[in-house]
Amino acid sequence: MGRNALLVDVLVADAKTERTHRVRVANTHLESLPEGGPARPVQLAAIGQLLRDLDAGIVGGDMNMISPGDAHIHLLAGLQDAYTGPESKEGHTWGYQPSCQFPPGRLDRIFYCDSEACNVRVDHPQRLGVGSRTTHGRWLSDHYGLLTTISVETAL
Repeated sequence: MGRNALLVDVLVADAKTERTHRVRVANTHLESLPEGGPARPVQLAAIGQLLRDLDAGIVGGDMNMISPGDAHIHLLAGLQDAYTGPESKEGHTWGYQPSCQFPPGRLDRIFYCDSEACNVRVDHPQRLGVGSRTTHGRWLSDHYGLLTTISVETAL
């Protein structure tokens, strides 16, 4: 479907060492549907490499992890999952607004990586937009948004 990733490089100054770290932030929408299963690990691996090219990186978006084979594609891409809770409906970000024939799931995720130069801490993501509608009564989105805080520290 011609999916892309939007990348932004952020310079983070370290007051202790006067060194500047480069952190890459990405947003993406990986291939959807069961037919997209073979493409998702390739797409995420490419994004993971782009994140590791700098001191640290984070990617968020609709990862469409709908197949059992998708469960560990972030690990294959060298990324860690920011979500620390159990796999339960509290982590689901899709399938409720509106309800549909497919089971709800945690399609939207935040992954990150750090390096020897700096450590990244990503807080447990919070869901946004749960139950939110427009003034005309339509859902704002069929996905919940995710909000987190990112901290970058010099590695010792």
